This record gives sequence, C-alpha cells and structure tokens, in this order.
Amino acid sequence: MTQNRPYFFNACKKNRKKLALIFIKKYRNRCNPGYVDGLGNTALLWACKNKMTKIALKIIRYYGLECKPSHKNIYKSDALRYACQHNLKKVAFSLINKFGNVCNPACMGLNRTPSFMLACKNKMDELASHMLITYNNRCMPGYINTNNNTPLILACKNKLETTAMLIIDMCHNNCNIDHIDNNNKTAYDYARDNGLDELSLDLLDLELESHNRYLIDELSSDEDDGLSSEEDEDDGLSSEEEEDYYEADMDLLDNLYELIHNNTKLDEKRVTANNTNTNTNIALKCVVCFNELVRLVLLKPCNHICMCETCTTRIQSNNNICPICRTPIFSTEQVYLSQ
Repeated sequence: MTQNRPYFFNACKKNRKKLALIFIKKYRNRCNPGYVDGLGNTALLWACKNKMTKIALKIIRYYGLECKPSHKNIYKSDALRYACQHNLKKVAFSLINKFGNVCNPACMGLNRTPSFMLACKNKMDELASHMLITYNNRCMPGYINTNNNTPLILACKNKLETTAMLIIDMCHNNCNIDHIDNNNKTAYDYARDNGLDELSLDLLDLELESHNRYLIDELSSDEDDGLSSEEDEDDGLSSEEEEDYYEADMDLLDNLYELIHNNTKLDEKRVTANNTNTNTNIALKCVVCFNELVRLVLLKPCNHICMCETCTTRIQSNNNICPICRTPIFSTEQVYLSQ
C-alpha cells in the first residue's frame, strides 16, 4: 500500500466496509487517518456519514486525536454531529468518552441545528443525557432552531423524560422553558399529553415562576417610576403630568391583573395535571406572587383573603384596590388559616 495515496480514506468515502477493515488490520500504520480532501472530509467523517459504525469505532480507538475528531468539513459538521444525525449512538459515546471537551455538542451544521438537539430529535435519550452531564450549558439548552423548537420541547415531544429532567434541573434558567412552538404548545403541553406526570408538574412550576418573575419585575419598575414622579413634583402636577401619571398607574394595574390572570390560568393547569390533595395548598397561596407564603390578610370591606403580607403592603402603597374584586381597601386584618 503506497503511503501517499489515501486508499483507506477512499474505502471509507465509497462505503467499502470490508476493504476499510482490511486496511486497518494489515496497514494500520499507513492508513493516514488525518488526510483531508477538498471538501474538508476525513476518513472519520466519511465513516460517520456512511453509517460505518464498526469502522468509525476502530478509527477512534486506534488513532485517537490523529483522526481529527473535532475537524469540520465545508458543511460545518464534525464527527459528533454526524453520529447524532445518523443515530450512531455507540460512535457518539466513544467520541465523547475518549475526547471529552475536544468534541463540540453545539456544532451547528448548515441547517443550524446543534448536535445535542439532533440527539433529542432522534430520540436518543441516553446519549442526550450523557451529553448534558458532560457538557452542561455547552449543549445550548435554550437554542431555538429554524423549526421553532427547543431541545426541551423535542425531549418532551419524544418522551425523553431523563433528558428533559436534566435540562430543567441543570439549565432551567436558560432553557426557554415557556417557549411556544409552531403548534402553539410549550414543553409542559407535550409532557402532559405524553403522560409524563412528574415532569409536567415540574415544568408547570418553572413556567409559572418564569411568568411571575417577569411580571413582578415590571411591577417593581413601574413602582420605581411612580416614586420618582412623586419625588419630583413640588408645586403640583399640570394636567398633562396628571394624565401621564394616571396612565402609568393604569399600566401598573394592567401588569398586576395580568400577573393574577397568569397565576389563575396556570393554577387551573396544575389542578388538571395533579388532581390530588395539593389543590388545598395551591388555593391558599398569594394570588399576586404565588409563592409559598400562605394567605394571611383579610381585606375589608370585601372580606377577600387573597394575598400575603408583603403583597398587601405593596398594593396598599399603590392603588389600594382588592386584586380580586377591585373594591377599595379600607382596612386589613391578620388571619390564621389551617391547611
């Protein structure tokens, strides 16, 4: 076998498995695994593209970094991406375990879909979980591809419960948990539809937390603006300033009622998803912040018990209106409710 001619490379390119095995067995030291053609392909890339699992595993085992495992061709794809794309689970595991951080789980390819997302798309739960544990946020768990999917949505849609649980446990702050796909569904909707009860409840909690965090930030921002306006006024407000102040106050109310609406809507989802004794606990939570604080304040004269002490103070300092019935709050009274 002439050393400067890529016979082994050509065997992989033309999907000649038996011939490639003969070259590796008889001429292992002369196979030149690092050879790159005009399209940027190596023998390892061709073995993965042609689904030559046995050949790819031997290349990885015998040649190590010499086979250029992180090399990308002109199509911007590397060996790990082709392994995930073509469902070569053994090859993908071998690449990750042998080369570790040399491999890139976020390799996009021309269609802008990371390797990790391909593993989720192809229902490779064990592999996707292993990639998350190995690479964590390098897997781009919050990425939205051209089909408007996220890895979490694909995991829930394909019943990859382990992968989905790892995503929300390890990357819940940057996995776009409340993203809506082209079917107008979130990850929670797919988990619920597929009967993944425990996962759907965890997703519901995080979805609710995400909604509330955003709206409470909006409320805080509006409150700060309102305080600034009060501090700046010395000689009273002009009619235009009064109108602006009124509109700002109405925006604050709109944000507050949107927060309550989201809490009520997601509360209904939770009752549907988990028809257990937790309904009683949910019913006792504050309708504004929806945190773990039990409702402790009776509003008068409407007699609604719907908020914790912190949110009651906030409401009284702004519009002083009951968030349930919009009745003005004249006084409050502390109450104690048993769960």
